[in-house]
Amino acid sequence: MQRVYADRFQAIEDEFKTTYDSLAEQSETLGATEYERLGQEAVTHKDQAIEALYEALTRQEQAATAGVEVNLF
Repeated sequence: MQRVYADRFQAIEDEFKTTYDSLAEQSETLGATEYERLGQEAVTHKDQAIEALYEALTRQEQAATAGVEVNLF
């Protein structure tokens, strides 16, 4: 699925990289604990977005196989 829908997966990675880069710029002002918390939140958000995309694409593929037209995006 990642090859077929590479642009959608890349969008999630790009958003994560932007968030991570912004967080890295603020690391000194945030303090170690806050930096770590926000970093973990960013990773969790990315993981959840990837999981949601897999689920949506799987439903779309299953519907297409069953002959039902589904447009999730």
